[in-house]
Amino acid sequence: MPETQLARKILAQRMGREIFFANELFGEPAWDMLLDLYVCRASGKEVSVTSLCIASCVPQTTALRYIGLLEEKGMIVSKRSNIDARRRIIELTEQGWTQLDNYLKRAVVDEEAQAVKITAPVEPSPDLIPVSEMMSLLESFVRERMFARPQSSDLDIKHRQTLQ
Repeated sequence: MPETQLARKILAQRMGREIFFANELFGEPAWDMLLDLYVCRASGKEVSVTSLCIASCVPQTTALRYIGLLEEKGMIVSKRSNIDARRRIIELTEQGWTQLDNYLKRAVVDEEAQAVKITAPVEPSPDLIPVSEMMSLLESFVRERMFARPQSSDLDIKHRQTLQ
């Protein structure tokens, strides 16, 4: 889907700017959130509130304000996770998906029509993972470690034997 590829490219360009400029110069957290949600939905990935806050590249309180604003505008919806009822999942609404998809379809056409193209300082790799997806993986890893039962390793057993 060319729209998803374009959304990934836009995200990579926005992240690539940080190499040359201070991040606070280009604050568009709502746009970053929408693009991240678009890419994740196209990939079939869930996005938690925490992950979306991190993907916005702004302080959590600011990100939560933008999440509220996007919900008020009917662009996103918050719901409980099917996997863990303590987690809130954010998704694009049909309206949000359609508006973003139409924008990206038009942007693909416009990009092809332009004679001069601006290249990103950092080209997106085919295995680029959206920030929220990366954070979701990290959350899962931490959750597994927190609730996993400690297992004795060979080193622990040898240590105990030396103490006896």
